[in-house]
Amino acid sequence: MSEIIWNFYSKSLGRETTLRIYPPDSIEESTPLDYLDDYEIVIALHGLGGSSRQISSYTNIEYLASKFKCWVILPEANRSFFLNSKENFKDYILNEIPQKINSYFNLKSISDKKWNIIGISMGGFGALNLANQSNIFSKSCGISSALDYALLRNGIDGENFILENEKSIIWPWDENHETFTRNINKNIEFCLLCGNQDPFLSSNKYFLDMLKENKGKYKYFFEDGDHSWIYWNKAIIRAFKFIRELDIEDIDID
Repeated sequence: MSEIIWNFYSKSLGRETTLRIYPPDSIEESTPLDYLDDYEIVIALHGLGGSSRQISSYTNIEYLASKFKCWVILPEANRSFFLNSKENFKDYILNEIPQKINSYFNLKSISDKKWNIIGISMGGFGALNLANQSNIFSKSCGISSALDYALLRNGIDGENFILENEKSIIWPWDENHETFTRNINKNIEFCLLCGNQDPFLSSNKYFLDMLKENKGKYKYFFEDGDHSWIYWNKAIIRAFKFIRELDIEDIDID
């Protein structure tokens, strides 16, 4: 079993932060699928208020890294939605992480092999938004993506999802904001996964309409499930299947 916990000073953030990294061989008992000849690199983004440990604590992502032969990189970003606001998390994800990973682990550079990005809830927003604003990713998968700014601002069941001092963030998907754009990066293949009982389902369907309108590349799968780890443990298998160009409707990984 291999879990790399890397604490380092980030120039983008101006402070120390942590990455958790799972190599493809992190579990010896997990034989990669026979037809996977080369590895993929996947950044996986956590949900609101989480850390680099959140996804690894609640899912079997370490096993999936081995099974699907991926280098999985887990950063942490508090409640930032992976935007440049109080701290420059967008710059950190798009610029600093790839440079550090390529330098220290001698992985294929972005110019040789584009990376992939997935995320859950707040991380789903981050995965879709960051991929749409850059050209370093090949595929982007959002799971229960928190795309509805009004819903986040007003809260769900009494819980506010955005801190007061973060409400000034320029929200890329807010139709009422002057910088709003419906343009989709056609160099990226997107995947939308969401439960039919999820409060963000309608905003995910709206993003799907944007993909269709812009003739972007996409896959999607909406099924029974709510905004919880019960659904996300199933959906994350679909996310890895999407990265590996397998059938996302089938969660069998034997």
